[in-house]
Amino acid sequence: MRLRFGVVSAHPRRDWQSARLIDSCARRGEVEVFRPSEVGLATDGGRTLVTARGRDAAGFDAWILARALGRRGDPDFQCAAYRALEGLGLTVLNPVDALLRAEDKIETSFHLARGGVPTPPMRAVQRLSEARSALAALGDVVVKPPYGSLGIGIARIAAGDRDARERLATLLDRHGVIYLQAWVGREPAEDLRLFVVGGEVQAAMVRRARAGEFRTNIRQGGSARAILVRPELARIAVSAARTLGLVYAGVDIIDADAGPTVIEVNGTPSWRALFEATGRDMADAISAHAARLAAHARPRKEAGA
Repeated sequence: MRLRFGVVSAHPRRDWQSARLIDSCARRGEVEVFRPSEVGLATDGGRTLVTARGRDAAGFDAWILARALGRRGDPDFQCAAYRALEGLGLTVLNPVDALLRAEDKIETSFHLARGGVPTPPMRAVQRLSEARSALAALGDVVVKPPYGSLGIGIARIAAGDRDARERLATLLDRHGVIYLQAWVGREPAEDLRLFVVGGEVQAAMVRRARAGEFRTNIRQGGSARAILVRPELARIAVSAARTLGLVYAGVDIIDADAGPTVIEVNGTPSWRALFEATGRDMADAISAHAARLAAHARPRKEAGA
């Protein structure tokens, strides 16, 4: 029997990653695409159901949350529905609580440090006086919004900058909380993106910032090339993904003088630049792993049906 994949995406064709996942799943089985606003919950005669466009979501072997939240519907309810999918024993990539941990950079840093994964010192505070004390303690920092990607809204501030207080105040006023991560990079700025699927690094690249820029993101003008990953880096990347509960993830590492350190983990990672640099399409790795998990779970699912 062919596997059935349910893919949730707010932008199923406009989002390059979603489109690649949909096409890859279609090569392995049957696939149907749902928008986040099309999931629901139901009870009927003692049965509890997650529904997708009104149908029982248990009819699918695996669910992939490609872009699980959108502008339509209620995001809190959508997260509850995804948790219910997991609670019913269905295969879900990535688990929603893992996605939420990874989305919040502050929570990511906290869980990585607590789990023993090397990550830079950080401070997250809500008062300007504490932000200034944190800057003094950490020295040169990268200040990031709690949520976001692609390097948008990130600033680098040094304790000796003349306008440091004003910049901290502006960022604190904008976000309500300020997240300062110790700068551990070199010049010119570069980092490593390792893509983990199912406990293995599937591909990796080094990203280098353009001249005069510290952000390595490709959207910010950075460049990338494929690399072979030494075992130490692979272990750290896999540990970071596992610590957050992610089945697949993009793990960003700086190979610092004091040793490798994880600066960020993305639970809905883009891999377009990685594909262009390495020729490896992570959609194939993700769909293959989803198929393995679903095939392993199918006997238990059928026995409980």
